[in-house]
Amino acid sequence: MKKLFFLFSLLFSFSAFANEDIFISVWNSAFDGGDHYGHVSLRTPRSYVSLWPSDNKRADLPVGCIAAQARFNRDYADDVRDEDEREADAIYKITLPSTQVIDDRWNELSSQNLIWFAFGNNSVNALQPVLSQLHFQPELREPFINLLRSPLTFNCASIVNHLLERGNVNLKDFLFIGSKHHPILQATFISLYTRGHADVLAVSTILDNFIYPDKVGYMVKRKMVDQVTRAANVPLDRFDYYLGDDDVDQLYRMASVEPINYNTIRDHTLEIKRKRDASLCSIQ
Repeated sequence: MKKLFFLFSLLFSFSAFANEDIFISVWNSAFDGGDHYGHVSLRTPRSYVSLWPSDNKRADLPVGCIAAQARFNRDYADDVRDEDEREADAIYKITLPSTQVIDDRWNELSSQNLIWFAFGNNSVNALQPVLSQLHFQPELREPFINLLRSPLTFNCASIVNHLLERGNVNLKDFLFIGSKHHPILQATFISLYTRGHADVLAVSTILDNFIYPDKVGYMVKRKMVDQVTRAANVPLDRFDYYLGDDDVDQLYRMASVEPINYNTIRDHTLEIKRKRDASLCSIQ
């Protein structure tokens, strides 16, 4: 009996230190070759996170729903159905020591009345300049504003980002200035488009908190590649300096094949690093 107890204790101690995988599925929006708003879901070994607008307390604009009481899909098949039978454009894997804190937070949130909002979890005050430009039917304006006063306001992408932050994964570490999703770049474009009428700093503050499917896809792909290259013993202290978009795409494809060939990934990444270092030396 003592031996059996020791064996169970040993198995439990090993399982306590076992890593757990998170899978983030991304359906691109119409701005990135997909359809409409796009979508993001997150799967852990114990939870499936997928936020959609329901038919309750909806505020609609001609482009579609902008706010509503949230509903939850139970699995990937539900998301494919609601995306008109469209499979995810990409599925990314991130490995954590444990996903328990993410599961606990999702259990807490999903037991409450969440609000789905197209702009994510921006506060009403931060969005006031935008809201003032939107033209609602009078009977919708007040209910819409009241919806957004809830602290439990998310869209499908921002809730995934929120849960990853709880799991100590900060995706914004991989949002580089050259990306089309970077708030400074977007705000500068908007300011130029409006001939300087839009203040770059004010707009970038709003856009910084605007998390949407394409943006999550961009950031989480880089996070996944960062983890894989570190596992292959090639830590890149300046990720954005060494790896351009094409390099990240190629390494992502290599990391998406099971079993992962870490030797090939290491050799490929070291060659990219060698060429980049050599080009810097030639300039100097």
